Amino acid sequence: MKTLITMLVTLMFCASVSAASMRCGSKIIQEGTSAAKVLEYCGTPLESGAASVSASDNNQTWTYDHGSTHMIHQLHLTNGVVTAIRDLPRN
Repeated sequence: MKTLITMLVTLMFCASVSAASMRCGSKIIQEGTSAAKVLEYCGTPLESGAASVSASDNNQTWTYDHGSTHMIHQLHLTNGVVTAIRDLPRN
C-alpha cells in the first residue's frame, strides 16, 4: 500500500511539472515564473541562433535551444511573467 501511495504522488508531481514546463539545469521554469528568474536560471536569450527574443507591447517570445540532446522551448511572457511554454520541433 505504501508503494502505491508513493507511485501516485510521484505521478501527480510529474504530470504537474511536465504539462507546461522546461528545465534549466536543476531549476524548473513554468507558467507564472518571472522573466527575471528565467534569465537567472536559463541565461539571456540571444539573437545568435541559440536563443532569440521578439517583442511587441508587453508580450515577448523567448526561444531556448540548449543543444541537440534537449528540446527547443518557446516561452511566451506577458508583463514579465511566463504565460505559456511550447515545445518546438527540431528540424
